[in-house]
Amino acid sequence: MALSKIQTVENQVIPNLGRRNLIINGDHKINQRQMITSTNSGVDISDTVTTAAAYRTVDRWKSDIDGSHGHNFSLAQSTDAPDGFTRSSKATVVTSGAQPSTTAAHQFYTLLEKRDVEHLKWGTSEAKTVTFSFYVKSSVTGNHGFRFFHYDSSSTTIIYPTYYTINTANTWERKSITVTGPTTGGIEPVEYDKAFGVEFALGSAVDTGSGSGNPAWSADPSGRFPSGLVYLPATANATWFVTGCQLEEGTTSTPFEHTQSTTELARCQRYYFRPSSVTGAGENATFGWGNCYSQQYGSGSIVDIDYPAPMRINPNLTYSQAGGTVSSDLSGHHMAQLSDADDGGFYVYNFRADAEI
Repeated sequence: MALSKIQTVENQVIPNLGRRNLIINGDHKINQRQMITSTNSGVDISDTVTTAAAYRTVDRWKSDIDGSHGHNFSLAQSTDAPDGFTRSSKATVVTSGAQPSTTAAHQFYTLLEKRDVEHLKWGTSEAKTVTFSFYVKSSVTGNHGFRFFHYDSSSTTIIYPTYYTINTANTWERKSITVTGPTTGGIEPVEYDKAFGVEFALGSAVDTGSGSGNPAWSADPSGRFPSGLVYLPATANATWFVTGCQLEEGTTSTPFEHTQSTTELARCQRYYFRPSSVTGAGENATFGWGNCYSQQYGSGSIVDIDYPAPMRINPNLTYSQAGGTVSSDLSGHHMAQLSDADDGGFYVYNFRADAEI
């Protein structure tokens, strides 16, 4: 085999690895919701996490808090990153307090569609083994919670709770966790719905820490962790960072697969699209956008916005409008088409298309 086809990983000589990372935006660089404008650098814009599950900062990474205990944290994209990376996600405790006895979970996670993971054959007797690796840094040492999710043929959530260890405070460390998928139950039947997830648990209630310490797949919704895990909100102003997230088939964590930003942006735009020039009403006008145009017909106007990638489902659209009012919406998962039958100067701005899981 030609030398160009050989790579070394952990002192092993193996064939060229090719495309292998199943995680989208694993290096946390794409951040359409807080993109660079003339008034901000696109980083360190914090958003406090609430009990409402939402995509708040970097693309494809979701967060929420279960319970009404009053403790919370903020999320932001950060330039604090390990060697070889330029961005990370940063969590900072905003309101601290003692670990609750029940009903508490602080979560940061990503979800994958069935179409991207069905080759792993999870939920069957041929379930494959995967390895999830990541770089992490925290001001609080100790064992931190982590979970894999699988959604079976009845859309039931099957959970594999485990943990990783922060050995040194405020120091980037690389971790890896290997798991074989569940061997029964099948997989989510809808091709474009969620079928897999990985979740960083930034803190859970005492009653979720009654596991044996031997991780196993379970339909228990509380996903029992081993006892004694870190509850990050117990420490005022505590911080936690993550980047370089990679999920790959097999038992070995290979070096992170860097891709071009344009490639990763296109993968993200299947789920969320924000035109790059959106900063204000003038710049947001559809006239002059690279991906859309407004044309006059009769006494009215039509706005067409071609999405850069087909979206997962027909997206939820939000926008501001000027020069008239939408009278017809014929949008789909390939493009938005908004029309005003009466006003020739109609246009939209602050446009967003959301097809997230």
